[in-house]
Amino acid sequence: IEEGGVICDNCINTHFSTIKVSPQAVNTLKLISELPFDKLSVIKLNDRVKADLDVFWSKYLRWHLDKKFKSADFMDRSKNF
Repeated sequence: IEEGGVICDNCINTHFSTIKVSPQAVNTLKLISELPFDKLSVIKLNDRVKADLDVFWSKYLRWHLDKKFKSADFMDRSKNF
């Protein structure tokens, strides 16, 4: 998260702030980054990908914004994708 990229399973233990997510979650993140915001509602996710994205967004936002959210509104809304 701190370096802003994806690393392989072989390198996951060599970096400090890594989280493991499924390949489907990585592909979903790529898709989210390419779609216009108003088109995100067309994405259908299975429970595993939703769980991976919940963990990812929580840690990503905490790292990059350097604070913990008092309100989980953004996270709750992202579960509706």
